[in-house]
Amino acid sequence: LQAGPIVRYRFGRDQDDNAALRGLGDVDGSVEVGGFVRWTTGPWSVGATVVQDVAGGHEGMLAELEAGWRTTIAPRWTLGLGGQLTWADGRYNQSFFGSAQAQSLRSGRAAYDADAGIKDVGVTASLDYAVTRNWGLSGRVGYKRLLGDAADSPLVDGSGSPDQFLGGIFVSYRF
Repeated sequence: LQAGPIVRYRFGRDQDDNAALRGLGDVDGSVEVGGFVRWTTGPWSVGATVVQDVAGGHEGMLAELEAGWRTTIAPRWTLGLGGQLTWADGRYNQSFFGSAQAQSLRSGRAAYDADAGIKDVGVTASLDYAVTRNWGLSGRVGYKRLLGDAADSPLVDGSGSPDQFLGGIFVSYRF
């Protein structure tokens, strides 16, 4: 069983970065503070994380549930598969997916009040390689599907997609 505090930074959104965002205003970056708990037994794990913005970016709260499986597939190689679900409060959803009346007039989009609810569900796969005892390489791919008020937002429905893909290659050092 693991549990502890979390402090993380979430990048904001600049309305000048995409024509679909013009008139909606910027969402400042956020410092999210909260905690996590994770239980692992053998190759299986389940966990939960709850964070609240304390820097005035989105001003909201997120709760994330995850479940995963990890196994060694060869010396130095580890494969992981996981699933996630994210709940967001109304302040978070309104910041990223809503459009207040003034924003509606500036952007030409319909006004939209995004309420709290399940924001997304997703799956990830990872492949990790231990280069040395301390250094590692990791590859990750994933897919998330926006749900509820996030998916129903005119911003997503009109100019975006509820399907979100991610990928990355990471170098790590373990102390």
